[in-house]
Amino acid sequence: MKTDKGFTLIELMVSVSVFIIIMTISMGAILGVFDSNRKSRALRTVMNNLNLSMESMSKEMRYGSSYHCGSGGTFNLPQTVPQAIRLSPFSRVRIPKSLIA
Repeated sequence: MKTDKGFTLIELMVSVSVFIIIMTISMGAILGVFDSNRKSRALRTVMNNLNLSMESMSKEMRYGSSYHCGSGGTFNLPQTVPQAIRLSPFSRVRIPKSLIA
């Protein structure tokens, strides 16, 4: 009786080929997940930057003290506020009396 232990060359080639096909498919999926993760991190960074800029702009508008209305004059000196803004009931900005002409 002859009992050979081991695999034939055909069995090894088939099993290696199946393993390579499965690994190729799974690597494509893993690379897709990595790409999605990179895109979501980039989008999250953009959203954080946008939120920061919106918060800083709204804080500057709420608590600012040097406003420049109109196109004339220098931008480092506050100018007078137009009549339409002064009478607006929806305005939440408190305008100092010294700016109203």
